[in-house]
Amino acid sequence: MLVSLLADKAESINMIQLGLCTVTSIALGIMIALVCMHRNSYRKNFIVSLLVLPSLIQFIMMLIQEDLVRGIVLLGVFGLMRTSVEPGESRETMSLLWAIGIGIATGLGYIIYVISFSLVLSVLLLMMQSISFGGAGRTSKRVIKIMIPENLDYPNLFDDLFKKYLHEFSMESVKTTNMGSLYEIAYAVKFKDIANEKALIDEIRIRNGNLTVISAKVESH
Repeated sequence: MLVSLLADKAESINMIQLGLCTVTSIALGIMIALVCMHRNSYRKNFIVSLLVLPSLIQFIMMLIQEDLVRGIVLLGVFGLMRTSVEPGESRETMSLLWAIGIGIATGLGYIIYVISFSLVLSVLLLMMQSISFGGAGRTSKRVIKIMIPENLDYPNLFDDLFKKYLHEFSMESVKTTNMGSLYEIAYAVKFKDIANEKALIDEIRIRNGNLTVISAKVESH
């Protein structure tokens, strides 16, 4: 059974309890920020938000005593969270939920519980990042840009190669370059196995006369 530091609701929160809860919120906020930054790209503003969010949620939870009002406020917090995360960033969503959970727990006085949970989750995430758990995934989205000479008929030119290496592919754009002597064709693709990226590029180069081939990650925001 979970035990709260603030179990006695009849008494007001003293300075020692407030200090313990606040220090815990700040320390765990720093922990979340460090875990999120480890071997990941990140936005500075988002990291700062992760650091201070547990303390802010704790402040709100301690300030508002009625359960109904707490629920309404938390609904507002979750609504704000949805608008602050870039589309497709599940890692950011998870980190924000973690930070909000810490703030709720410390605001209710569940110090031991939230420290234990956060330590276990941090070790798990760091371990998965260290061993590259999941790798690049069995499928991976890319944008492939291929240069071809103007004398090649580009429709369906690489379809057989794409079917060999890709789950999905679609032509996104075609434009002329180099005074009209070359075409640049852009494809949105999804690899069956990203390890075969080089093999596909090599086969494309044979067909397009060893002109430029670019494979780039799809931007998530």
